[in-house]
Amino acid sequence: MKQIFIVSQSKGGSGKSFFTTLMAHKYEEETTVGFYDMDNSTLTLSSQIAFIKNFKNRILKASILNENGRIERDKMVKLFEALAEDKFEKIFIDMGATESDQLYQFLLNDLTCEDLKEFMTEISCDLSFIIPVSGNTATKATSNYAKLMFNLVSDFFKIFIVENLELTDNDSSIEIGNILGVEAETIKFGKTEGDTERGKRVVNMIKEGKSATTLNILTRGKMKSLLEPLNF
Repeated sequence: MKQIFIVSQSKGGSGKSFFTTLMAHKYEEETTVGFYDMDNSTLTLSSQIAFIKNFKNRILKASILNENGRIERDKMVKLFEALAEDKFEKIFIDMGATESDQLYQFLLNDLTCEDLKEFMTEISCDLSFIIPVSGNTATKATSNYAKLMFNLVSDFFKIFIVENLELTDNDSSIEIGNILGVEAETIKFGKTEGDTERGKRVVNMIKEGKSATTLNILTRGKMKSLLEPLNF
C-alpha cells in the first residue's frame, strides 16, 4: 500500500522543511520515494533537495488553497487521487504554515477524519501525519498545534510528533512534554551541533541543497547519525 506522510506545523520556522530535507537525504537514491513542496510562501524544500536522484521527477509542487487562503475540498481530493495514481511508493508532503493551519480547520469543519480514512482506504493509500515541535520561543505554539492535531486525527491515522533538537534546549524539551499532555511518542531529530566544525559543514550542505557525498568521510558520519532515528 502506498504510504503518504503529511508534514505540517502552523508555526513557521519550526523544522518542517528541515525534517523533510533530512528524509530526502535518507532516500537520496531511492527513486520510488517522492516529495511534494506545498509551502507556497517559501518553496524552501525545492531548493534544499535538488541533489536527489532524478530530482525533476521526484519533487512536485501543488496548491490546495483557494483565493481566500482556505483549503478546497475538490483540490484536496484531486491531490490524493493523483498521489494514488503516481509511481511513488512513499511520498512526503511538506506543508507551509498557512497550509498547516488550514489543514486542521479543514479536517475539523469540512472533511471529517472518518470520511478521509474511508477515502484513503478506497484509493489504497496509508496516510500518516508528522508534526514537528521545537523549543525556546516556539515551544508553546508548536506544542499546541501538535496537541490539536493529535486529538483530532489519532483515532484514525498514525501521527508522529518529531522534536527538532536544533531549536530545543533541555528545559524547553521538558516543557514540550508538559504542554502536549497526550499519549504520543516524540521522536527527536536534527541535533546538528552547528557550533562545531562538523556541524557547520552539515548545516551549510543542507542549506545549499547539496548531497552528503560532498562531505568528507568524518562529516558524513555526523550526517548518518542525523538520519538514523528517522525510520519512516
